[in-house]
Amino acid sequence: MKELQIQRVLSGNDEHSYFLPGGTFVKSRLGYDIELFDEYGGFRSAIKLPDDTGEFVYLTSQYLNLLDFELREIARSYLRYILERYHASTVRIKYKFLDLFAREMSKGVHINDFLESLSVLENKEKAAYISACKEFLKFLLLCGYEDLSLEVYEDFHKLRNYSGKENAYLALFVMDDARGPFTREEVSVLSGQVNNQALPLEFRLVLDLCLCFGLRPIQISLLKRKDFIKDSKSGLYYLNVPRVKQDSRNRRVQFSSRILTERTASLIQSYIDSAKNPDGIDPAELPLLINSKSIDLERDGNSLGSHYWEDAERLSSDYFSDESKRAILYQKSSGKINYILWGNEHRLPLSPRTGKKFSLCAYRFRYTVGTQAVMSGCSPEELADLLDHNDTNSIKHYFRFTHEMWEILENATLSRIEQKQFTAAWMREGDLVNNIYSHVCEPRNFNVIGKCASQSICFEEPAVSCYSCDRFCPNKDVVAHESALEGLVERKDRLLTVSTANVVSVIDQAIAGCRAAIAYSEGQDVVLINVKEV
Repeated sequence: MKELQIQRVLSGNDEHSYFLPGGTFVKSRLGYDIELFDEYGGFRSAIKLPDDTGEFVYLTSQYLNLLDFELREIARSYLRYILERYHASTVRIKYKFLDLFAREMSKGVHINDFLESLSVLENKEKAAYISACKEFLKFLLLCGYEDLSLEVYEDFHKLRNYSGKENAYLALFVMDDARGPFTREEVSVLSGQVNNQALPLEFRLVLDLCLCFGLRPIQISLLKRKDFIKDSKSGLYYLNVPRVKQDSRNRRVQFSSRILTERTASLIQSYIDSAKNPDGIDPAELPLLINSKSIDLERDGNSLGSHYWEDAERLSSDYFSDESKRAILYQKSSGKINYILWGNEHRLPLSPRTGKKFSLCAYRFRYTVGTQAVMSGCSPEELADLLDHNDTNSIKHYFRFTHEMWEILENATLSRIEQKQFTAAWMREGDLVNNIYSHVCEPRNFNVIGKCASQSICFEEPAVSCYSCDRFCPNKDVVAHESALEGLVERKDRLLTVSTANVVSVIDQAIAGCRAAIAYSEGQDVVLINVKEV
């Protein structure tokens, strides 16, 4: 499908029908008019690409203009292709490859030699270069670029395992004290600082949103005041959080609702009341976290890119002149959200875990929320929704590596020799043919509480998640279920001291299921108890 899209782009390669009047502009994915060419037909020295977070990406084109006519036309098609389909941050990465390619081609390097040097490149950008190169080679091939043979194209596309990166979730797996999830004690300290009125209100609000929901910086950046809503019937406050990493062309199309605590709602209202509203903009459309001044990148001494605007007739604010874009002039970028966090680290007490300054990063809070959710009994589907993922493929690691699970496994191995096989099975990372939990044990005294009807591998925490799972078949051992119930209630009480009600509420389902199993064991009629044979 992607190759067909490329073919359609290239079919109009010699026409200007896809450009706006004047033949110098192209529409970006988010609807901005991007000026590509100057009055002489060459690429502009700096192509300015705005984003809906108020940031600009600058693409310098000195080497593109040195390409021969054929390659320059192909580069034009590829640039149009990525501008229309990707957000600004992704375009910047792909353009870095295009700039490298143009620089080497302008030196007279043959494309075969270029591809060979790229495949053995040793730097942190190698993976991004190769990924973009594979995409760009399709354009060369479909345009019939003679210097690129089909054999060379196929060999390059067979490249695998070239990223050289460590596992993206290694910090989570090893509970890294600088980049991994926070401990219970650290969460308690950070939560207490949300109430510290000596700290900046803006920082306290961002800290609380991260603690409660583990939001990505881009999600906090995209929040608007109208996303803060009070339900008139229930009196509850909730936040419509924009979903990201979805397939929607535009941002702020899909949302997920998050119920707010009184503390979070009060912080949001206090922040809105304290912010000055700019004239001429609907207050509801303003960003939740607002810049006091609008974007002005052309002013002298601006380190954010004023030198790129020296030859521009348009101002940076012109890109946001449309009524639907005007509020973006006051938006804080995701980079500024990160700065709000780490820029206030020195104001906090030292970490009780390390005795050093806290290392605040939005993704550490995501790891923490994900780990706490697993400890409270969240299913993979619930965790995927909580962390704003499309499916459960990206959250399986939380079910394999939680601090609580490590403790259970270690204690099981030390106290009961028969649990060694259970421990080894849980640690195994490969796919298993049959279910590893023919018998399920509760994690306090390791009494068997039932069987599992699943015929596929399961990484959910035994007993905790089982009581709310329709694949679980409880037995009639009242003592075992009562022991499990004591553990579940204790866990809920402990989690309530370090986590949010949104996360902990999931464990109530397991408690209800456990009480149903106790009633079932005592011979009472219970609805929805799984009694099928295993």
